[in-house]
Amino acid sequence: MYVVTDKGVVMFDTPWDPAQFQPLLDSIRLKHNKSVVMCIATHFHEDRTAGLAYYRQQGIETYTTKQTDELSKKNGKKRAGFLIDKDTVFKVGQYSFQTYY
Repeated sequence: MYVVTDKGVVMFDTPWDPAQFQPLLDSIRLKHNKSVVMCIATHFHEDRTAGLAYYRQQGIETYTTKQTDELSKKNGKKRAGFLIDKDTVFKVGQYSFQTYY
């Protein structure tokens, strides 16, 4: 799932197949003429976190909760660049997203 804003795209979770990491970015760019600027992983399973390291390398800000990060670390899964450790409001373009910790 993703949301298109006037400042870029916010993606929720990542594909689990490495062969889909870049094609998803390309598809979003082609369809909306926007880059993905943020990705929020909702839990530690690979179907949510597998692409985090790849997207970080592409300059995309990646986020997950502190609890998800602890489980990712414990289970050898990819980890986000930024941790959410309290209720947080993200403002991207004309939209706000609130996470509840």
